[in-house]
Amino acid sequence: LIMSLLLASYISRKVKIYTLIKISSYINVLIILGYLVDVYLYDISSITEVHFLVGLLVVNFANGLMVALFNAPIDAGLLKYIDRDKLGKVTTTMDSFGGLLLPFSLLISGYVIDYFDIYFVIYAAVIGMVLNLIVVLMSKSLKKFG
Repeated sequence: LIMSLLLASYISRKVKIYTLIKISSYINVLIILGYLVDVYLYDISSITEVHFLVGLLVVNFANGLMVALFNAPIDAGLLKYIDRDKLGKVTTTMDSFGGLLLPFSLLISGYVIDYFDIYFVIYAAVIGMVLNLIVVLMSKSLKKFG
């Protein structure tokens, strides 16, 4: 929280939005691959439960750091480009959409983990982040912002 508060405005003023989105997309792919490696090593009994939990802690810490360093500045930077008259509608729509997706994704993930395998969920996350990265890299409208 402190990093988000201190760095959000500074980073959003110094680094272009497109660059922030591109870097955070690459890092998100690496973080999800970190989860995959940690689960896989535990699954094949290459690491102990303690090492698995330490690995999970490290990946979660990296994820939290990434959120603090990138997501808050991206949100702060995007506010500069949204018309003030539409700002409330845009943020409400984004928050509502995210709030609606979370419970459904948790339900689907729980079902898939229970009846299939945790790898399906991780693979879906990797595929989703790679697709997100491809969209970011190919988006002409995002490139206009730096």
